[in-house]
Formats: sequence, structure tokens, C-alpha cells
Amino acid sequence: MVQLLLSGLIVLETLGFNSPVFRQIIGFIYLTFIPGALLLSILKPRQLGSIENLLCVIGLSISFTFFLGVSLNFLLPLIGIIKPLSLWPLLSSFILMTSCLTLVAYKFGEGFNIHINGKFIKGYLLNFYGLLPILIPFLAILSSFIVFNYKNNYLILINYSLMAISVLIIVFMKKISVKLYSLYIFSISLGILWTHSLISGDIVGGDIQLEYYTLSTVINNAFWDSQIHTNLNAMLSITIMPPIYSILLNLSPVWILKIIYSFLLSLVPLALFSMYRNFCSEKISFLAAFFFISFPSFFFEIVGLSRQELAEFFIVVSLLLIFNKSNDFLKKNIILLIFLFSIVVSHYTAAYLYLIIFGSYVVLLFLMEKDNINNFFGKFKIKLKYPEKANLNAITVTYVLIFLTFSMGWYIYISQSSSLLSVVKIGNGILTNLYSNFFSTYGMDPYVMQALGIGQMRSSEIVWQIARVMQYITQFLIVIGVYGMLTRYRKYFNKSYVSLALINLFIILLSIILPYFASKINITRIFHICLFVLAPFCILGGLMVFQFLSNVVSRKGFNILIRKLLARISFANISLTGIPLTKKSSIGKSLKLLAVLILIPYFLFATGFVFEVTGATPTSMPLSLYKADWPFHTESEIQACNWLNGVTNSKDRVYGDWYGGGFVSFKVPKLDVHQFTENTTRIQKNSLLFLRCWNVKNGTIYIPSLENSRLVLNYIDITDGYYFEFLKSKNLIYDNGNAEFLYYPEVSS
Repeated sequence: MVQLLLSGLIVLETLGFNSPVFRQIIGFIYLTFIPGALLLSILKPRQLGSIENLLCVIGLSISFTFFLGVSLNFLLPLIGIIKPLSLWPLLSSFILMTSCLTLVAYKFGEGFNIHINGKFIKGYLLNFYGLLPILIPFLAILSSFIVFNYKNNYLILINYSLMAISVLIIVFMKKISVKLYSLYIFSISLGILWTHSLISGDIVGGDIQLEYYTLSTVINNAFWDSQIHTNLNAMLSITIMPPIYSILLNLSPVWILKIIYSFLLSLVPLALFSMYRNFCSEKISFLAAFFFISFPSFFFEIVGLSRQELAEFFIVVSLLLIFNKSNDFLKKNIILLIFLFSIVVSHYTAAYLYLIIFGSYVVLLFLMEKDNINNFFGKFKIKLKYPEKANLNAITVTYVLIFLTFSMGWYIYISQSSSLLSVVKIGNGILTNLYSNFFSTYGMDPYVMQALGIGQMRSSEIVWQIARVMQYITQFLIVIGVYGMLTRYRKYFNKSYVSLALINLFIILLSIILPYFASKINITRIFHICLFVLAPFCILGGLMVFQFLSNVVSRKGFNILIRKLLARISFANISLTGIPLTKKSSIGKSLKLLAVLILIPYFLFATGFVFEVTGATPTSMPLSLYKADWPFHTESEIQACNWLNGVTNSKDRVYGDWYGGGFVSFKVPKLDVHQFTENTTRIQKNSLLFLRCWNVKNGTIYIPSLENSRLVLNYIDITDGYYFEFLKSKNLIYDNGNAEFLYYPEVSS
């Protein structure tokens, strides 16, 4: 039915009868759900829940799109179709393949369960508690539009408040059905991602502009040239999936990256919530997923890395299947292998990192069975030896070897080892500086230095200091929680999850102590990825801390001492025994304290809510879009680049600052674009100089420089000093009141 609707809409549009929105909606449903639903029906794995089935459907659909697109790209030119990734070859091929899958599913397939029935809608959704999470993503869209066009952020503040209130509802309200937890997680995740991705009508971010240029080249040529041997060109998450979606949906690739990729990333916390439920209660799992969402990299950094968004989706769904208790191992492993291949072709860095994690996992499982190692940790009351045999749900040596083989084969063949060489360079840099800089801050990442309290933060305001303390607290709770996993909560976790948790914690430790490791890979991304496994331990650590405090508070001597102190200030009638931290207090009360005192404040700090309402130096682009310098671009800058596109050719050279140069590359890819440098003598003559709105209005440019072999970005004043002297003699050739182009002639006038 969906296939016929999409085909009919495309034919009608070809004849001139446009149907705005309908083709995009029907096309999205068709590409994202139908192939995967047919494949899952054919594979028919047993004992998967509704969330697992839904995520597998989406994952299999995307994998189907990857490999069908690649097949068409290489096979159709052999029969004379030189533009295989154009509309009609794509549409006819999808119709043919899905029709074949339909016949196979009808003959051999079985249904699968995704329980959304009328009783659920009437009983759980058609009330305040059900409609609230549905409202959040729509408010995100509206609030982003209002901020960009009217410079008013009140609706974003309201929406962030609703997200925090949603957490309080889950934690405090007993009548909220567990069936709604997943909806709340998904809506908070999608709402915060769309708030950031939809903040402007153009691409926002750095790496995403290169991704856009790469996929635009594929769309324009209707062909993916695999002979372009670069890291980015080898990623099907950029070169195949967005072009196919853009062509079949008749939707700009800008909106594919902004809307659809953010939607796929929003499923990551949903998958994590479902995975955590294998080991924790629903409320602990919910709070762990909420903590994962709250880490800023999720909504600020990863949303500008489209290939990593897709890789994270496949990694987390793979982890969900690994820890699922289904005993249908063969069919589940087939799906896992499909997702493994999809990870490799989505993002090389994520693939390499998880290859290391899975390889280390196999080694650690072996070591955990050794008596001498168990005897050593037994001195600290930690038991690494688990009674169960090797977990059949866990990653095996065979799985790791297949992962390694496919990764090496794909990256060597498609990118001519460029991604492998990048990893080798990182390893060489680490080894080279391991001895000389191991105990110094020379090769340490600036974010690591800030986290350790030895680096300079963007601001010394009290709000920033409190935010740093909040980050320390969550990290401390994670460490306590991991210790609790090995001791108090040992019986709730299997050997596989314990191993992965220890490896991820060790990777974070390496990021701190190894020179150049974190700075080359990015410590915030590393921590974000490690939270896939470590997020629940922040919650468990909080429970352990509150229990410890309850033991202290409940001691008789301590209570008498506090009573005497309170008596001196006329509070003699107050009793500490009423605080819900006594030995008899429930986990539920501790979770309430954890949510109110730590998780929600952490979320409000991370989103920039607290910084905005207190007037501190801003941290959030949506909340402070026009108050600070961000990688987004105004209408004036778009007009300037449109003018530039009409008066230049491919040989022209343009300079801009870090954000400005990237924007010119994105809008006018035919030009030879360079960055401003601290040394103005490196700027070549006979070039155009681009000054964006921030440069013109605030008199500064944002330029890169090398400090201790690290790339560092700094603001340079252009209203005074040597840069002012350099720019003032250049010819102004374009000015729309906000953005300018200057000409640096061959001979100075």
C-alpha cells in the first residue's frame, strides 16, 4: 500500500500535480520501515520486545538502503545506465526488491509484535501524562523557528522546563504507566535534538559541512565515485543513504541531515533504556537514559556529525541485541552481522573504537577466569569470577574477527587505507610522546585539563564553577557505581556487561593519562560513547552515596550533635529521622532525591538553561543564538555567498575565519577556500576576504593556530593592531550592512 502511494505521488508530481508534504511523509515511512519490516518477518527472531522489534526494523531498512544503493551504483553502469542514483532507477529498483521481499515474507515469514493498540492510545495517551511528551518535539520545532526569526528564546526555556518536569512526573507519580517511560525518553531526546538542529535553515556545525559537500556531489552526479579515496567518501552514511532519501522524498539534503538523522539519533537513548532494563528497574533505566541525554555532546556535538549519528544508532541497537535474553541465537546473530557491516560503513572512528572495545572485551573475559587475578581483586572484596559459563549472548572471538576483517577490507579497498593511516598516525603520536610528556600537560587535551581543574575555563563566573562541580559529581558517582556493580549489585549484572563497563571506564582513564589520545579523538566524544554502557552506574552510584549518608545520619551520636546545634538557632523540634535517607528508606525515595538534587540540575546546566536565566557567559546556541559566536549563519551571510557564487569561478581564492571559511566552502564549493591565519603574510594576494556578521559587528575573527602541536582557536581583534592595519587597505567590493567581501589586489593601491 505504501509502495503504491509513493509511486503514485511521484508519477503525479512528474505530470505537474504537486503534493507537498505527502510525498515526504510517505517516502520516509516507506524507506525507513517497509524493507526492515519485511526482512525481520523473514528472519523471525523470537523473544524480542516491541522496542527491539521497532529498532531492528529501522536498522534493517537503513542497511537495506546502504547495500541496495551500492549494488545499483556498481551494477547499473554495466548495462548502460550511467546515472544509477537518479529517481527512476532508484524507484524501480526499490519497488522490485521490496516486492520480492514481500513474496518471500508471505511464503516463509512470520509476524512480529509492536504493541500499539486502541486500548493503549485511549488509556495512556489521551490524557495529560500521555500528551505532554507528544507536545515536547512540536514545541522544539516552534521554539527554534521563533528564536531564529524573532530572537526570543522564552519557548525554549519553557520546553526545557517541561523536559525537567517530565522527569519529575516519572519519578514521583506512581500512577504513570511503565509503558509511557519509553515515550518520555524518546520525546525528550527528539525535542532537545531538534531544538539544536533546526535552529537555522542551513547546516549548523563544522564536519557536517564537509559531509554535505560530499553527498551533494553524489546527488549532482547521480553516481557515487568510489575512486575518490578519502575517509569521508568511504562512508555510505554520507554517500548513499542521504542521496537516496533526498531523491526519493524530493527533499533537500539539508533537511535530511537536520530532521531524519536527528530522528535516528533520538532512538539511541530509547535503545539504551531498553538495554538497561535487562539489569535495572524501569525507573533506574529511565534516569540512566535521561542522564545520557543530558551530556552536552549528545545534543550539541554529535548532531553536527551525521555519520556518527548513524554509527551510534547501529552500535547501540547491536548492544541491545547482544544483551537481549532471546535464545534464538542464529537469527539474532545474522541481524548483528548486518548491523556490524553498517557500523563499518557509517563511521570509521566509531568502528575502530568499538573494534578495540570488543577485542578488549574478549581478552578481559578470559582474564576474569584466572585465579591469580581473582585473588588479587578479592583483597578489595571484588569478585570477577562469575558462576555462569561463557555468555552465549556476548561478543565472541569469531564476531571480533569478522568485524576486523570487514573493517580492514572496506577501508583498504574503498578509501585506500586513508582511515587506517589516520589511526596509525594517532598511535604514532601517542607512542612518540608517551615517554617525554607522560607526566606533563603538554599533550593533554584542554577539556581534560579543565575537568581536572588545571585548565582555564571559558569563564570564571560562579555559575561556571558550579557547573564544573556538577560534572565532578556525576563522574564520581559513575566510579562509585562501577564499584557497586562489582560488589553490592553484582548479582544484577552478567559477566558480559561487567567486562564492557570495566573496558569503557579504562578507556576514559587512558584519555586522561595518555598524551594526545584524547586530543586526537576528542575526549567529549569518547566520554559520550562510553556512557552507552556507563550511564546506569551514575544512578547506582547515587543510590550508594545516599545509603552511606543515611547510615551517617541515622547514627545516634550524630543525631544528638545536630540536635544541639539546631537548638542554638531555635530549631530544636526538627528531627533528622524524617529525612528519607534512613536505612528503611526505599530506593524510590533515594531516586527522587537523586533526580531533584543531581540529575535535573545537571540537565539544566548542560542545556545552558541556568547560564541563560542567570545572565552568565552562554553555553547554548539555541538559547543564546545572537549573544555569542556560534557555527550558524544569518540571512545576510547567505545573501553574500549567493552574490559570491554569481561573480566568481573555480579558480578564485577566498579567505575567511574558522566559521566563515567553512560556510563559504559549504555555499560555494567551487572556490578555493582558505582560513585566516595569525600571520597575515601567509594570505595570498589576488584573493577575496570574507567578513561575516560576527566579524563586522563585534570586530573579531575566529582563527586557528598551533599550540604545543595542538589546534587551538582564538579570537583576534580586527579593530586595532596588525590585523586592522592589514584589512583597512583592502578594497570593499560587497557590503549588505552585515556581511562584507574585501579584495586583496595583486598590487596595493
